[in-house]
Amino acid sequence: MLGPLDIHQYLLEHDVHHEIVRLPRPAASAEHLAEVLGVTPRRCLAIHPFHAPTPDGDVLVLVMAPADQEVAAATLVFALRELLRDHLGPDAELRVAGAALVSRRTDYIAGHLAPLLLPPEVIVVSTRGVLDLATSIIYTATGDGGTALGIAATDLLNLSRAIVLPSDGPAENGAPAAGGYDVDPVDRIELDPTPITLPLPSEAILGENDRPVAAARVRRRAASSTAAPPLTPAVAATAS
Repeated sequence: MLGPLDIHQYLLEHDVHHEIVRLPRPAASAEHLAEVLGVTPRRCLAIHPFHAPTPDGDVLVLVMAPADQEVAAATLVFALRELLRDHLGPDAELRVAGAALVSRRTDYIAGHLAPLLLPPEVIVVSTRGVLDLATSIIYTATGDGGTALGIAATDLLNLSRAIVLPSDGPAENGAPAAGGYDVDPVDRIELDPTPITLPLPSEAILGENDRPVAAARVRRRAASSTAAPPLTPAVAATAS
């Protein structure tokens, strides 16, 4: 199973500013993670998995959203069906994915899923709420309940190659809005190409009451010719 050291090494290889935080107690969900870290739920990432059977096999779709964003499964299913019509076909049926499918397809424990190091056949979608956080540091699971990943929202969108949902979802009662389901254009998001030097994840520092006040924070160094090439930016969805 994948875990925080795999994620740390991957981000190190791609020169991405991040931190691995050791938690004073395990976090069971994105909302719980916000409580443990003492941050607003807006800055913690929830991942909603969906399963889409297709003629070519089962497809796993992961939807990233801020933990404080109310997400109705029925509304997401309608939005995903419209957004991923070209990927899944016009008659695709989506349902909430079970833990066994999530673990089998991602190599993460289902309850501590990170949107990184995923197989290319796993489709990652993001709500506009994550994009709106821009360069703010957000926190997500790392494969175990005892640590969290802190990373800029734009970096996470790029690394996960996420397709961004439109700002306005379906009309009330799940009916499509007039004129169809329009998708907002998304500006190109560039990663900071500056290489960095990383300490080990074990260097987390705890303050009073064992609350993390610092973690495995990356430190920038001078650019060199060995910097990793730019990653594929977050994918902007096109109007259907």
